[in-house]
Amino acid sequence: MLETTILGTAQATDEQACFWALDHGAEQWFACQIPQIYWRIGPLLGIRPEVAYAQAAHETGFGRFGRAVTREHHNYAGLKVTNPTGADDNPDAHARFPTPEVGVLAHLEHLGLYAGAPGFPRKQPVDPRHFEWIFDKPASTVEELSGRWAPAPTYHTKIVKFVQQIIDR
Repeated sequence: MLETTILGTAQATDEQACFWALDHGAEQWFACQIPQIYWRIGPLLGIRPEVAYAQAAHETGFGRFGRAVTREHHNYAGLKVTNPTGADDNPDAHARFPTPEVGVLAHLEHLGLYAGAPGFPRKQPVDPRHFEWIFDKPASTVEELSGRWAPAPTYHTKIVKFVQQIIDR
């Protein structure tokens, strides 16, 4: 079975991602503004932007959110604060970023840390959970994020499907 690598060059464009997200009922801002940021920053860190954006679509419900994290958090990966207080439904347990750009950077830094990207761990990350111990056991594929990024053994399933749909768009 071919696995979905996290690091590497883009295999799709931000325009493909925009149309794909709109096809899935995404919020307009999430579909057509946020991908531009992923495609601008992701390659600088060696991360495939379509992989990170697919994960963001999964984590945010295509920008609709729906639980404790809101659009105003600019948190596209469900990142928690360093010492979360309360359960997943507590908005204060989740990191808040000042702009969409900083939120995307935090997501990409966290994903790059998990994937063992060159230049990681970073010295002054915006990612509040940039723990070096994550880097010690890299997950170079989306499939390897299951049970690590999230406890579910099938966490990767939708993300892998989304990545392929973006590429095929």
